[in-house]
Amino acid sequence: KLGLTQVSEVSELEKMCKEVVDASPNEVAQVKAGRERVMKHFVGEIMKRTKGKAAGPVVTEILKRLIFESK
Repeated sequence: KLGLTQVSEVSELEKMCKEVVDASPNEVAQVKAGRERVMKHFVGEIMKRTKGKAAGPVVTEILKRLIFESK
């Protein structure tokens, strides 16, 4: 085995995504204002935490939901 398994456990990813979103209010405001490129900041943080093993599309969907549902 090469250790190339993806982290796609949704509850685990949601927890990490929530931590990253909660820690970055300025970036959340930028994404809400239409600066989509800032989303890469969040995805990058999750990839760092999972050592690149997170499923990118899943992470992006979770992040969008958390950001746009937050106040």
